[in-house]
Amino acid sequence: MGTATLSARQKAFAHAYSASHNATAAAREAGYAAARASRTGYELLHPLDIAALVEKLDTAKRDATGVDEPGIVQRLVEIVERSMRGQLRTNGLGEPIVDSRSGAPIIDTDYTNANGALATLAKITGLQVRRVAVEHSGAVVYKLHLDLKRDGTQ
Repeated sequence: MGTATLSARQKAFAHAYSASHNATAAAREAGYAAARASRTGYELLHPLDIAALVEKLDTAKRDATGVDEPGIVQRLVEIVERSMRGQLRTNGLGEPIVDSRSGAPIIDTDYTNANGALATLAKITGLQVRRVAVEHSGAVVYKLHLDLKRDGTQ
């Protein structure tokens, strides 16, 4: 079955999904019942003709913008490195501001930005971070565990 045999709502879903990659919102936008939008969106992602249309639309967007996976990965790595390295804090004249106690120049780092980029890189490269509950000294604490496979299998 090709894209010519898709209904108008199925095509609308594919276009909305390609724009947002949110199946629930795309189902609602395409006119499917809001009460079942989550389930309907999930179900609409599985027919091969709908998936093929979404891939075609996504490929066209990537080609039009010149964005590809290696380029995205490289930019994310740059964001992590720049955010972790930090930036020298300067005054209005461009002179370094120094810490009054240590006399060392102040470097501003952006760990929030670095963490976001690292989380995206982990998803792209197939790594998954899970919170794991463990007992420690009679209390439950949570540790982060890095899995090398998306499904959590070792």
